Amino acid sequence: TSVDFHPMGEAAQHGADFSDLMLSTSFDWTVKLWSPKQHQQPLHSFEASEDYVYDAKWHPNHPALFASVDGEGHLDVWDLNRDFEAPHVRVKASDSALNHCCWSSDGKRIVTGDAYGVCSVFACEKELIQPRPDEFSRFEERILDLKPTDVG
Repeated sequence: TSVDFHPMGEAAQHGADFSDLMLSTSFDWTVKLWSPKQHQQPLHSFEASEDYVYDAKWHPNHPALFASVDGEGHLDVWDLNRDFEAPHVRVKASDSALNHCCWSSDGKRIVTGDAYGVCSVFACEKELIQPRPDEFSRFEERILDLKPTDVG
């Protein structure tokens, strides 16, 4: 399981503050989006995996992007400005469980680590990772529209 707070990154330059947003992963096969200062329940539960979700990391520059990895070897990249129900990109990155992911500091690459210690590096398309100026306000509006979920 893991926890990752949203990085400030470029958000402050665009008048947005996402520092209260947090992702958690769990053995319940989900990634959950939290706003702990505002709510005691998750804002949303992402349920695309069919195995444990071991890690999730926010993109360092794009406000609405995060990546997650699971026990089936999938690397998922989510764009929450596009869809809350399915990852924007899903890659079968390994035949074994992926238990860690990490963005490069510039956000152009993502590294995954599997259960056997094999690390893989993936380059990301510029169109996916380069936020347009409206991405910040769109994400802020989408987050404000969310209400806590009743998840157990």
